[in-house]
Amino acid sequence: MLISIDKAISLGIKVKINTVIVDEINKDEILDFVNLTKYMDIDIRFIELMPIGEGKKHKGIKNDEIIEIIKSNFKNIHEEKRVKSSGPAFYLKINNYKGKIGFISPISNCFCDQCNRIRLTSEGFLKKCLHYNYGVDLRKHLRSDISENELRKIIQKTIFDKPEKHLFMDLCDDKENKYMNSIGG
Repeated sequence: MLISIDKAISLGIKVKINTVIVDEINKDEILDFVNLTKYMDIDIRFIELMPIGEGKKHKGIKNDEIIEIIKSNFKNIHEEKRVKSSGPAFYLKINNYKGKIGFISPISNCFCDQCNRIRLTSEGFLKKCLHYNYGVDLRKHLRSDISENELRKIIQKTIFDKPEKHLFMDLCDDKENKYMNSIGG
């Protein structure tokens, strides 16, 4: 894997490795992930486990706990200035390390009011939010006699009609039941 990452970096590709730490499985690997940033200009991003698909069966670790583990093992850490292209992530950087460590916290720090993300599944379904099972079936529209302008309006309406916030921790009739690999995550 590291050879592939080095190749990608040499080609000018910005590498981001997303990882979800599950309490009973790989909590001990946090420091291994952080150490990847020492010699490589990559972003390691810790994402809190969302209760979607397989994620419903496991207990995730909140990013605050991961940050404490990192801070207790590394010195000279500072928070990076947020940039708009970072989306919901915030980053820490260890002095003299090439890469950064990012955190996406949808459970402990709901960032729905700042979310500008949508997902298009492999089946052509445009999702407004990971949490909900609704959106629009673009494949159906693309196979009809719809004009490009009408399709654009459908996509815009879907994007501008994003829900106010997810309800991951609440009972909800419209919760997504698919696994992340079929959603596009």
